Amino acid sequence: LGVQGHCVSNKSSLEATVTPPMYRYIPGFLGAGNDLHNGTYSYDEALAYCTAAGAECAGFTFHAANNPKPVKPVFMYFKTNGQNPGLDNSWNTYVKELPPAPGSREVWAGPLVNGDLAVVLFNRDSKAWNMTAEWTDLGLGSGAKMQVSDLWADGKDLGQFE
Repeated sequence: LGVQGHCVSNKSSLEATVTPPMYRYIPGFLGAGNDLHNGTYSYDEALAYCTAAGAECAGFTFHAANNPKPVKPVFMYFKTNGQNPGLDNSWNTYVKELPPAPGSREVWAGPLVNGDLAVVLFNRDSKAWNMTAEWTDLGLGSGAKMQVSDLWADGKDLGQFE
């Protein structure tokens, strides 16, 4: 049995062509806009279709209340200029997100007077992003163990990392 759904477009010229898009889950229906395409897809097939469609596809929506990532194909609509009008837990939406702006994320590292290593993961973007600093990029061996603290959280001890 197929289930209904949607895909939307934002026609953003800022989207990088070499960086694979990221998708953010939103419970609810993406309703406004004209249909771009519709068809029966699994979650992975919908990701592939929306990614291949480039800026024309900004996400996809489908009606499958208990299955946010269907393996078996469900019916999805692909739309232009969609927006989420509110929460409706019987619908699932994945919105394509633009990669962070070039230069918006930086990693700074350097020694402190006591010999400790200070590492700063600095996000200048207007939204939160996961960031990573590899030990080898910081001049440490790949098997190094470091005690990590979050200074923005009053020095909260985050434990030892390898």
